[in-house]
Amino acid sequence: MCFRYRLAALLVIAPFATIPAVACAGTIQAADTPRAAKAVTVSDLSREPERFSRQEVKVTGRLTSDGNYFSRNRKIWLTAPSGERVEVTLWLPLSSPPPRSESAPGIPTLADYLDQNVELQGVFRRMEAAPGAAPKSGAGFVLDVKSAKILRP
Repeated sequence: MCFRYRLAALLVIAPFATIPAVACAGTIQAADTPRAAKAVTVSDLSREPERFSRQEVKVTGRLTSDGNYFSRNRKIWLTAPSGERVEVTLWLPLSSPPPRSESAPGIPTLADYLDQNVELQGVFRRMEAAPGAAPKSGAGFVLDVKSAKILRP
């Protein structure tokens, strides 16, 4: 039913203006409005993971890697100066093809961010068990990175 009203609104109003997304409950939400991320520390996330589960967070630290960079078992971590760390998902490719010309920059890769102080924004969530695997007790948490920037001193 809600779909019909949106469709009718699009047909009547669309040629004249842009329409924000309308929820079926009657609330209006801007289609492109990002959710405000809560600024937290790596220590906050590692000490109280349940408190921040399924929340949009912004956190800073040093991006590090365990093991061989190209290994299947690699893990990427956001590490605090105190040594506490939070696992993060890969949000960039590990490598990219060479640029087509000298003036064209290559696309960013994870290597550009490793061993750098970064600010990451994303959703902190409990890790899913692998398909077909039994869920582990005390499963860990991971930060699904949506955006990142390198912090320059």
